Amino acid sequence: MRTILVVGLVLALTQVSQGQTKNPAEEIMREAIQKSVHDQQVVREKYAFDKENTGENEGNGDGVTIAELFRLNRYNYKVIDLAMIGGQPAYVLSFVPKPRRDRLKTSGHSNFRIERKNDILNSLQGTVYLSPDDLGIIRVLTQVKDPPESIWGVGRLYKMDAIIDQIKIDDVWALKELHLTADFSYFLGIKRIKNVVKVKLKNFRLKAP
Repeated sequence: MRTILVVGLVLALTQVSQGQTKNPAEEIMREAIQKSVHDQQVVREKYAFDKENTGENEGNGDGVTIAELFRLNRYNYKVIDLAMIGGQPAYVLSFVPKPRRDRLKTSGHSNFRIERKNDILNSLQGTVYLSPDDLGIIRVLTQVKDPPESIWGVGRLYKMDAIIDQIKIDDVWALKELHLTADFSYFLGIKRIKNVVKVKLKNFRLKAP
């Protein structure tokens, strides 16, 4: 099985490298992001599902989509391994923040909250697991590499970890579960908070025509 996976990865890298890209991992993620955007739209239009929020904070933990997390040119990528996840083979890529001078910026009309959210996403590093069949994103493990110096003007983000799992429905991938923990403070460190958010989506079904 390992030999078959290695051959499959070599073939995939050969295909995406035909565009003369210097880093095949970048092109792999470009295709994975395009699929994620497409799949998100299909799920929104065609499927209904039940949503369960648990944890210390029952807020909108799925407010950051995979497409937003992996916006083009947000991170640098590297192919690191082949693995089995849920009994299925997966390509494993690592991602790290770009140098500060090259990081994605928000538009000039973005509000303060959107800017801080973008700063946090720009600071993440982690691992992404991709389906070798269609480059669908199966799982994301991520944490803050170098927290922004401040958030919301008067606070700090000390630590943040997130696990995102997706499920394949027909030929699209949809969010299955998100688990996020964040350690941050307001008022210049006077009020420190540990926030835990858990979101599960289940019982996916086609919407009535």
